[in-house]
Amino acid sequence: MGILKASDHGQMPLSATVPVHILLTMADSAAPRFVHSHYATEVYENQPIGHFIIHVEARSQSSLFYEITAGNMDGMFQINPSTGIIMTKQHLDFEKTRYYNLTVQVSNMVSVKAQATVDIHILDINDNRRNLTKSFLREYK
Repeated sequence: MGILKASDHGQMPLSATVPVHILLTMADSAAPRFVHSHYATEVYENQPIGHFIIHVEARSQSSLFYEITAGNMDGMFQINPSTGIIMTKQHLDFEKTRYYNLTVQVSNMVSVKAQATVDIHILDINDNRRNLTKSFLREYK
């Protein structure tokens, strides 16, 4: 920790001090590495917006930035750029799209990049109301 002092050059000089914390991070020029090159998961179509889908994880000596670079049709998913957690951004519909193949890219502080793929299979639920029709009713004894 250090102390930073600022002062002016007035007739009666004024000054102020503030403690300063300096954090150094190592800029690693090596490419980040995903823990797995391919991820796969299944999710039911009735999940709310913001629902956790999967966590992709990479390793590096420096800070990482995650982004979805391909396969995110209609912007259905979002990724936390710091953690690599993929979540729903819109409501999923099995009848519309049953499968997504995302490409996730991670970059470190010196913009060195790596990619992984994420397969997301949408599972159907019965989201159509049951329609029972009575054509006739017969009593048996």
